[in-house]
Amino acid sequence: MPAKGGYFRGQSYTVSFKLEGYQSTELVLRPSMSGWYLGNIVFGGLIGMIVVDPLTGSMWNLTPDKIDQSLHASQASLIKDQKGFLVVLASELSESERKQLVRIN
Repeated sequence: MPAKGGYFRGQSYTVSFKLEGYQSTELVLRPSMSGWYLGNIVFGGLIGMIVVDPLTGSMWNLTPDKIDQSLHASQASLIKDQKGFLVVLASELSESERKQLVRIN
């Protein structure tokens, strides 16, 4: 996935993890400036710093560079079979899950 979003602009991505029987979760990959970009001061000069790296996107890295995302077993069958309900903290919900909430009182 390219980290370049435009001239002097990085690109973000949202990665969704979905597996039947598990709660889905999302993770945002964000651009961060590469340490090598500042190396242009010594090695690449002004052309590398203002033209080459911003145009090619090599001034950006996507973070985190390692993903270790746990999936939790879904309790949807309790709700689907009408044998119970699930209580979660709103802070543990993704933005898309929060949008689906319905106030009941």
